[in-house]
Amino acid sequence: MLAMILSVMVILKKSDNIKEFFSSFSRQEEVERPLKRKSIKRRRSKKVSKVNEIFIPDSYPSINDTRNVLPDNLHYTINNNMRSAKITSKEQLRILRDEYGIETVINLALDSTYGQKCKKKGKKLCEEIWAEELDLYFLYVPLTNKGPTEEKWEIIKDELLHGNALVHCTHGADRTGAVVGRFRLEEMRLVEEDEVYEESLKYGFKAKDFRYPGGKKDPNKYLRQWMLYGEYDE
Repeated sequence: MLAMILSVMVILKKSDNIKEFFSSFSRQEEVERPLKRKSIKRRRSKKVSKVNEIFIPDSYPSINDTRNVLPDNLHYTINNNMRSAKITSKEQLRILRDEYGIETVINLALDSTYGQKCKKKGKKLCEEIWAEELDLYFLYVPLTNKGPTEEKWEIIKDELLHGNALVHCTHGADRTGAVVGRFRLEEMRLVEEDEVYEESLKYGFKAKDFRYPGGKKDPNKYLRQWMLYGEYDE
């Protein structure tokens, strides 16, 4: 009888050791498991402002949209960010996330959302709903023909500093061009205003002599002043 009791005690002791052995692995796995994207919104609160943290490639890879599924006017820019025209479907965002590493979507234009179709959730934009479903961080800062306020610019810039962001408006030319140009001027050491302006024209930014039929000349006057000099006149 005593031998049986001793045997049971040994088994229980081993059982405790086994439990402790496996539970230690469980705790270790919990500590070492990579953080998921659920904390993206909190991660954005940490500002990055050092110029030497900006990734500036020697050249940008070309984008060949052979499937004709990507947004128009899609191009790389500094710090692993991208720029484009409007988003037309959830599938576009999924491809940008999975194949191009996009984590954040910055929408600069209400008119870019016209025509988007989805199952509405309150007053949320379709693009915002798609981003949430794909676990992307969505930032909506609509602009007109002028640059953002200083407060809004800091919010936009914070996302661009973190990188892997897509910034877009409707055509990916004027508002997007101004934001990307301003970011380059503030964060790159050797870039000049003329270079930034020439690049913006390359992607569709309207030049000084542009005039809409029946409209005023130079509709991008204030956007250009903000892009190149960080200010505009009322």
